[in-house]
Amino acid sequence: MTTCNSKLDKLAWLLMSTPQNATLEEIGLSEHELGQEFFLLEGRAGFNDRAIVVQRAIRYIQDAVIVTQLDAPQRLFAELQRIAAQARQARSDNLVGQALSQLGNSGKLDVLDLALQASEGADSMLAVPRVMEVVLPLLEGLQPTKLLKLIERCEQSGLLVSGATHRMRREPTLIAPIIEACTQHPTLKSGPLLRNALIEATAADRSSGIAQIHSLIANTQPALSLQALEALGRVNWATAEQSQTEAALAVIRSGFRSDSEDVRRTAIGAGLDLVETAPARHGLIDEILALDDPELPGRVGDYLGFYAHQLNQEPWYQSKVDLLAGRVGVASDGLSGIDHILAQLFDGDRCRCMAWIDTWAAANGGKELSLPNAFPSLFEKMVEEREELGVLLAQWFIHDQYRMQRVANDALDELSLHRITGMVYPARVLDNIVDAEIQLLLLRTIAHVLSDEQRVSLVWSLTKADSAPERTYPLVFDAMVNSIGYDYPHAVRSHLMDVSAGDGVQPEVSLAQEILVAMDTYEKPLQALPPIEELLPSSEEQNLFFKGRATQMQKSMDRASENSMMAKIATMIPIKAGRSMFQVIEGHVGKSTPMISSSHSAAIPRSEIIDKVGSDIERRRTFAMRLVMR
Repeated sequence: MTTCNSKLDKLAWLLMSTPQNATLEEIGLSEHELGQEFFLLEGRAGFNDRAIVVQRAIRYIQDAVIVTQLDAPQRLFAELQRIAAQARQARSDNLVGQALSQLGNSGKLDVLDLALQASEGADSMLAVPRVMEVVLPLLEGLQPTKLLKLIERCEQSGLLVSGATHRMRREPTLIAPIIEACTQHPTLKSGPLLRNALIEATAADRSSGIAQIHSLIANTQPALSLQALEALGRVNWATAEQSQTEAALAVIRSGFRSDSEDVRRTAIGAGLDLVETAPARHGLIDEILALDDPELPGRVGDYLGFYAHQLNQEPWYQSKVDLLAGRVGVASDGLSGIDHILAQLFDGDRCRCMAWIDTWAAANGGKELSLPNAFPSLFEKMVEEREELGVLLAQWFIHDQYRMQRVANDALDELSLHRITGMVYPARVLDNIVDAEIQLLLLRTIAHVLSDEQRVSLVWSLTKADSAPERTYPLVFDAMVNSIGYDYPHAVRSHLMDVSAGDGVQPEVSLAQEILVAMDTYEKPLQALPPIEELLPSSEEQNLFFKGRATQMQKSMDRASENSMMAKIATMIPIKAGRSMFQVIEGHVGKSTPMISSSHSAAIPRSEIIDKVGSDIERRRTFAMRLVMR
């Protein structure tokens, strides 16, 4: 190949990978050498025919990268992985996959042998499967024995299985040899390849493929039977004969009753997969939820939320979601699928979503509940909307069971942690409860909520109730002056000053002004008293306290970071400029970023400082109150 052609190949590669670097000066080309395939516009190179440029880029990879490094397979695959990542703009063209597979298909090299040689080194453990994932779909005449050997050697064998599966779809004659090789030497890593091969065999010839699956399910080797059972569920049952579907259901239900935990778990997965292509068999979901396994509701929730892509349009879908409400536990692990469903349901059918939460809370009696931890996505949606969360807070605070009161408290604690304020009780919930319930709600709010801003905004929202001047104004006045205003005078004043600046004709403005006057009557005489300087510590004692506190904090930080992940993966280097962090990548030191300390402050209720025991007794009495309707 001429030097000019080689340079044009390199230009094509740069245009496909890093066009910002595709300059004639960089390559050593002149404008008259570009020919008809390329052009120069405002100093930047471009191309006229993408297909021709792709072939040139492939040839560049073959000549400049692959052929020159055949004697060092590990280095070759590492370089191929690097340039594949570099050519992200041409990902759909699969330049690396085409370059290597073309050489293999033409007989110039054995790609699988080359990959096996490269897989012997630790440096290419990731590079080999990532490169071969894009090569295998294009590689003709795969040798199953070599393929299985490569799968056994690589850690990320799933990438190889994915590539080989795509090849089987293009070349169905490979399916039988691959199944034979997997059944002769069954291993844990070759299992997914066997499963996919069985599925593809069924797609090619349904009757023969299903018969082969049933035959392997009866095998005594778990490495074969479990993969076949999993494949049974993933077969497309949409067009299957009823007798075939009934036979598959019988095998799956038999797995539900198996003494082997592995068989039961695989059968459950197969049952869920079968429903995806045979929605009429949705009764399997009910049977699975009826099994005695606390992890199953979360697994079904993940299936309905993330994997059953078409089933959410089925008329029975929502009934399955409702069924989960009475069976789902409270652990945050394993509930992400249900959380995803509820977040979507909150936007589409808010009443049904709230009913689901009520059922879930009632079904988990005696357990510590946390809405933010169990369903973070739903909680985030509710925080954005506010009103439904306010309804739940009111319902939970007036609940007789202390654990339900704690659910509301936990939600408000989460809001305070993220500095989210302004929560209120919606007027529609206040209008539907009796005066005794409003009084209990007020007492429980004061007892449970320690955040000054949350307590003030929630109590003040009682003024929005129907007939508030007669029903709630006296309660709010007493609470603001004698309780909240006493504990948090600054927060109350800050909130009411904004309210009192409004139209004086409005009744809530007059109420705010009356509360401020009553607070002044109590506080101004106290502010006029001189401070007792004799009780103040001396400056020397204050310095000793600050030094001792700093020493104590440093010891606590050192003890906390002894076994931290950061201490294990990062090297601590004292630097003169103070605490900061930086990265070292391939020997190059990056810019340093200062590590700035931060702290949080919170107002402490005055009553807690003056009479801790008395406040605690009063709070416990409020928790235990029961509503007596007359």
